[in-house]
Amino acid sequence: MSKAGLLWPLGLLLTGLVAAAWAGRWQAQRNEALQHERFQALAQQTAAQLLKRISIYEYAVRGVRGAVMAAGVDALTREGLRQYAESRDMQREFPGMRNFGFVRRVPARQEAAFLQAVRLDGAPEFQIRQFAAHGGDRFVVQYIEPPLDGVASAQGVDLASEPRRREAALAAMLSGESRITAPLTLVQLPSEHDRSFLLLLAVYRTGKTPEPAQRDAQTVGWATVPLVMQQMLEAFDKENTAFAMKLSDASGSGTPERFYASTEWQESAAGALAQRVTLPVYGRTWLLQMQPLPPFTESLRLRQPGEVALTVGTLSLLLALLLYGSQQLARSRRVVRQERASRAAVVDSAHDAIVIHTLHGEITGWNAAAERLLGWSAREVMGRRLSELTVPLEQRHTVQRMLEEVQRNQAVPPVETVCLDRQGARLEVAVSMAPLHAGNGLVAGAATTLRDIRAQRAGQARILELNATLERQVLERRLELSMVLERAATAIIATDLSGRITVFNPAAEAMLRIPAREAIGRLETDFRDHEEMRARLHAYPREVLENAGELPEWLALAAHQALASMPGDTMGSQRSEWTYVRADGSRVPGLASVSLLRGAQGRPTGFLAVITDLTERKALEERLRERTRQAESANAAKSAFLAHMSHEIRTPLNAIIGMGYLLRQTQLTERQQLFATHINTAGEQLLCLVNDVLDLSKIEAGEMRLEAVPFGLPDLLEQSRSMVEVAAAQKNLPLLVESAPGMPRRLVGDPTRLKQILVNLLGNAVKFTEAGRVTLRVAQLARLEGAAEQPWPLVTVRFEVIDTGIGIPLEKQAAIFEPFTQADDSTTRRFGGTGLGLSIVRRLVGLMGGQLELQSQPGQGSTFSVTLTMQLPQP
Repeated sequence: MSKAGLLWPLGLLLTGLVAAAWAGRWQAQRNEALQHERFQALAQQTAAQLLKRISIYEYAVRGVRGAVMAAGVDALTREGLRQYAESRDMQREFPGMRNFGFVRRVPARQEAAFLQAVRLDGAPEFQIRQFAAHGGDRFVVQYIEPPLDGVASAQGVDLASEPRRREAALAAMLSGESRITAPLTLVQLPSEHDRSFLLLLAVYRTGKTPEPAQRDAQTVGWATVPLVMQQMLEAFDKENTAFAMKLSDASGSGTPERFYASTEWQESAAGALAQRVTLPVYGRTWLLQMQPLPPFTESLRLRQPGEVALTVGTLSLLLALLLYGSQQLARSRRVVRQERASRAAVVDSAHDAIVIHTLHGEITGWNAAAERLLGWSAREVMGRRLSELTVPLEQRHTVQRMLEEVQRNQAVPPVETVCLDRQGARLEVAVSMAPLHAGNGLVAGAATTLRDIRAQRAGQARILELNATLERQVLERRLELSMVLERAATAIIATDLSGRITVFNPAAEAMLRIPAREAIGRLETDFRDHEEMRARLHAYPREVLENAGELPEWLALAAHQALASMPGDTMGSQRSEWTYVRADGSRVPGLASVSLLRGAQGRPTGFLAVITDLTERKALEERLRERTRQAESANAAKSAFLAHMSHEIRTPLNAIIGMGYLLRQTQLTERQQLFATHINTAGEQLLCLVNDVLDLSKIEAGEMRLEAVPFGLPDLLEQSRSMVEVAAAQKNLPLLVESAPGMPRRLVGDPTRLKQILVNLLGNAVKFTEAGRVTLRVAQLARLEGAAEQPWPLVTVRFEVIDTGIGIPLEKQAAIFEPFTQADDSTTRRFGGTGLGLSIVRRLVGLMGGQLELQSQPGQGSTFSVTLTMQLPQP
């Protein structure tokens, strides 16, 4: 091949190598940008999770303050705080917190009286300990519960004698909110050097937070809890293996003070991906620093720049080789055509008139076809000149020129002309000449072939007429098809049986971002996710898979495997969703309909794919999901607000109920006793409402956790009945419990929540029944013996609460299970209630995987049915 012929393949290869280098650099830049974006989002998410985790400790100091106010700030005892501490599951509720404490504000002049009172309260060795002497009020740790075995106690420590503790205490007093210290070393945990904190909340004599100007005078002390950061964040840090983090206190103007770092943290490995986020934490500013770890980068599954560059370079090499091969093939075809033309001069013309003559035109040979065509026999023409017999005068110079070419050893291709027969009639013929060689290789004569083309000319005329009509029809159909392809909103791609693209409409160009002229001839699989095709090729129609033998080897093998795994009666899907890869490497989802193309004889000729771009639809679906997440977030915020407010209400409410109870135990007049009773009754009703709100909020927020413990069914039924027995007795209503024969005596489940369901239903039945009876009926519906995955038997139990009360109209039955909803306004006025009970019942039954049903008619009573499947205890 000439040097000029190599220029195009070499130029294509060089261009491809430049494109490969550019593609590798582009992929590297894209990887870096994506890593930075994802890690920045991870840092913001981690900061939000940290703030959420730290916020739970405010409940601890608020609980201590509530306990102090319930007992009375001057009546609080060591035993009272101990009982409160023992009532809380500190390890589960507040991980990393060591105990609850109360700090008393003691003026210097009252120090002796304070010491005497504390020593009389069970601490005869109590002493005030100071970090440094000072003359102001003492902020003394009066109580700290529970005490820690084997470590020094912080009891008696004067927080005002140490700047960090004093600063946090004063900030809590003046702000009326929880405040945290700078990092410090706890007296009871000296090993946790500069990694612990105190969280403080001021306790005011009036109970509620006074106006700012009065807070100093009203402050009697602080509720406090010590926090150990290593224990607070240990579980959180282990859950997040994608990064290492460091926490520092950056409240001041100096260098941030580190108080926590992951074991994988490296001070010298800042890097471009490191993130810094500031966190407002109880009046101070914390600095969160994060470094990515190898699992983070691995989770992104980034394409390597070298891989992209290699792919582009390999493709360019293949294209250059393909171009070189096509040039070689074209050259070989030219040689073959020349050889065929030489053979056709002898073989194909044997059916035509052949005249052998010398270079001067003297006839030496005359075949039978020449006799039939021209009318002379071979005997009559031998030795005579060909031009004298058959060539008109005006054509003789053309014959002479043909002879000269033959003499130069050149074959003369057929020339359409006219000749004369024996009668002088003019015949339309095609004349060709070929040189004849002597033994020495020199041209000794010529072979002239005359082909009668009269029938051919007539046929050609007819063919031209038909072709004109056919071409007009084909042109019309092509125009129609072209308009359909160009105006189609969906991408249309046709291929041959080997998968190479033959049709590529404008919609396909827009979708895959490549001109049709570049896509034609390429494999359709160049624009597909190969791994996805291997995994989901069974979604193609069966007839497509059956004709995949000429596709690329890997795809043909995958099609064979998919076909083998399909049941015999399965036809496959006509439409399914696939991922397409654009020319620029980006991906686009498409809904594709793939079918087999057949020719005029019904034989398969290729494949047709009609693809709908799903990008906009996916974006719309994502927007809908985002709006759903926002709605769920708003709902969760509402539930959290209700839970927080209910908790804040319950703390003083417990004090009101307790004080009401104590007031009723004193000497009161009859009218005062009545008022105290009303106070106590109203407080208990409000407490029930707050408890219902808390339960509902926990369920809606997904924080409700069910137990799975063995319990006695008869005992639970009797406890549920006894809790509403007093209300039933006041109405003279019989309250019956009926248990069907064969009921198991012990089950595994959450007895507290099951009892809450039954008590709510029984309470409602008693409330809305004036005469008749209320019955709790229990029956076993089914029993499933154990299996390998579930070794212990399961039973399905149905609980029915039946009353003869006012009943519920059919149109109201669905609404009563919604929060704060009753049958109508008159029901609320007559019987009271908030409408939360049945909503809680419905949600608890749902959490247990059960079913709640209602059958009721106005004036005839109601039946509430709860069906639950529970496990029998291990023998």
